[in-house]
Order: sequence, then structure tokens, then C-alpha cells
Amino acid sequence: MTTWVLAPLGRIRARRTVGLVLLVHLAVVAVLRAVFGLALRTSDDAEMMAAVSGYDGGGTRPELLFTNVLIGHALRALYRMAPELPWYGIYLHGLQMLAVSVIVVGLLVLLEGRARILVVAAVGATLILLPGFIVSIQFTIVAFLIALSGPLLFLALRARGVGPVTCGAVGGVLMVAGLLVRFQSFAAMVLVTALLLLVIAVHDGRLDIRGVAALGITIAVLGGGAVAVENLWWEDHLGIARPQ
Repeated sequence: MTTWVLAPLGRIRARRTVGLVLLVHLAVVAVLRAVFGLALRTSDDAEMMAAVSGYDGGGTRPELLFTNVLIGHALRALYRMAPELPWYGIYLHGLQMLAVSVIVVGLLVLLEGRARILVVAAVGATLILLPGFIVSIQFTIVAFLIALSGPLLFLALRARGVGPVTCGAVGGVLMVAGLLVRFQSFAAMVLVTALLLLVIAVHDGRLDIRGVAALGITIAVLGGGAVAVENLWWEDHLGIARPQ
């Protein structure tokens, strides 16, 4: 049985639901940006943007103090291709839009059939916090949101009957994306994920080992590879160990 919130969504496909959430989010971003403008919350964001864009006069550099060099290389290539565009802000906004959309849809799926107050509280809290994230953006918050969307998507897909290996792989990719944006936030998300899975395991009386294994392997392979690339870049191209 679908709840009163999900009933309208039950008539359209899941892909269209996610697309609708993305469009609404984009519209909210456009309105808030037009009214309030955009500010980077911390000087760290401004410094990383200046480094990768070359606005600081030192040329475009991919090594960013808090963000993985793989993102730095992608941003540097975009700035070289079209330097007039604010690629750093576009990248943060894009990840944030994806994260919030996944979180909202995931919560609706996980709370299906639950008390209305839980649905209203969860979605309402997300929408109340959203404007502040959009107007004053920060890479740490984006890293937290995109990493949090990983376990939520994992659990939501499992609730919809998607195979455990697929759920684990998709959820792991989103969590690794959080690692790329900011490593320090990722450690906290590992703990959150562990707690979420523990709650689900206790509630259902079982733990899907295949899904958890797929999640862990995806994080270990992709996340470990990204960290290795980061460390090698600093040592080979800068001659120093990456600052921790």
C-alpha cells in the first residue's frame, strides 16, 4: 500500500520521480541564486577554487588540500576549456542536487507505509535545511550529503526489491564520491552507514551479507584507488607527502 505522500508518485515511473525532484531542486536553486546570490561558506572553498581555476595567478593546479586530485584534474580540464564558467560552483551544486534528490526520494521510499508524522518530519526537515545549503555552499556539507545519500539509496533500493549486489555497488559509489570531495567527512559517514545497517539488521532480524559485502568492496576498491592516486600525485609531482 502506498502512503498518501507516495500515491501521486505511484502513477509514474521511478526515473520520472527522480527527474521531477531534480527539476524542482533546480528551480529552487535558480530562484534562491537570483534573490540572494551565492557565497562560499569558508575560505577553504575560495582557496581551492582559486588554485584549480588559476584565478590566483599561479596557473591551474589539480592538487587541492581537502579534495581528491581526481576532481582537481577534472575541474582543471574544464577551466582550461571554458575559463569563463564557474566550474567549481557548478561541480558543488551538481553533487548537492544529486544528493538531496536521492535523500528525499530515499526517505519517501523507506517511510512508505509509516506514520504520516514521520514522512512530514523527514521531508520537511530536508526542505527547511535546503535553502541555507544552496545560498551558502561548502564542500564539507556537500561531501556529507552525497555520502549520506549512499546508504539511504542502498536501503531504499533494497526496499524496492533490487538485488543486494547492485544496491551495495550503487550505494558504495555515492559514498566514495563523498570521499573524493572531502576525506575527513567520509570517516563519519562510514560510522553512520554501519549504524544504519545495524538498525536495519536488528529490525529485520537478519543482515544481507551480499549487499554489505558489495558495499564494502566498492568502497575499498574505488575509495582505496582514489586515495592511492592522490598520494602518488603529491609524491611524484610535488615531491612531498600529502598533508593530512
